[in-house]
Amino acid sequence: MGQGRHGTRPGGAHAAPSPAPLPSPSSAGAHRTDYVTADSSFRWYEETYEYAPKLGPLSLQQSDPILYPAGRTTDVTWFGPFQRPRVNTSIDLPTRTGSEIAAYVPGWGDSGENHAGLAGYGPNTQTTALYRNGKLDATTDGGYLYADVPAAKASYRLVTTTARTGDYPFSTSTRTEWTFTSQAAEDPEEVSQLPLIQLDYTLDTAGDGSARRNASLLVTPSHLPGGPKASLRTIAVELSYDDGAHWRKAQVRSSSKGATVRLNAPRGADFVTVRVHVTDSRGNTVTQTIVRAAGIA
Repeated sequence: MGQGRHGTRPGGAHAAPSPAPLPSPSSAGAHRTDYVTADSSFRWYEETYEYAPKLGPLSLQQSDPILYPAGRTTDVTWFGPFQRPRVNTSIDLPTRTGSEIAAYVPGWGDSGENHAGLAGYGPNTQTTALYRNGKLDATTDGGYLYADVPAAKASYRLVTTTARTGDYPFSTSTRTEWTFTSQAAEDPEEVSQLPLIQLDYTLDTAGDGSARRNASLLVTPSHLPGGPKASLRTIAVELSYDDGAHWRKAQVRSSSKGATVRLNAPRGADFVTVRVHVTDSRGNTVTQTIVRAAGIA
């Protein structure tokens, strides 16, 4: 396993990486302390990967820009369960320019806050599709999608699905659907960001990825930087303990951090599957389903 960090100043100048120009080896379960500048003009990116000889990266996670407050410690969790499609500014954000829609949706973000997962434990597959006014407009294998669309305003649905067939037991399949409206700007060169709502998950798990049967799950929706200034509302959190064959709508407690629900796993349940529905005040929505999101102790 390796971990690296690099910083940027306004204007794109790079600070010296920490602790080395390339991600440095680290051991799972080990403790390490890094010291970084708290200068508010710096933003830091973190990158962590798990690597296997002859196989290459098993999982590659990248953070959004981070500001470290002076005099505080910052805890970061990597490679947690709830691996699902997640976009952040470590990659190009999904946009529309004239008649072209371009979206990159990494499929394997871990349950650490705001991590984009560019590689996930495999073997795995990902398919991404764009629908316009209910009809399929473009589809591709993987997370990169480019589509030429008419200039007129239309309703769009962006769908990405992932599946894994290897030994990794969690997030065996996911489905994420975003809906939004879009039209070409008067200036054909103007770039507008697609309003794709993102979801983060916080669940206390043991080292083996399992949670208590009555553990609390926090779902935190957010807009991408530069996205619409629109309020977010979690419509529903549904839980399943049989891989989605049957669903139970959980009671939601809303707070400034998001929506909290409590698991209620029956005896004999080994995994929890999650389906979340979120909307914003402009009508943009996301529905995300994660099969076997985490284990049950």
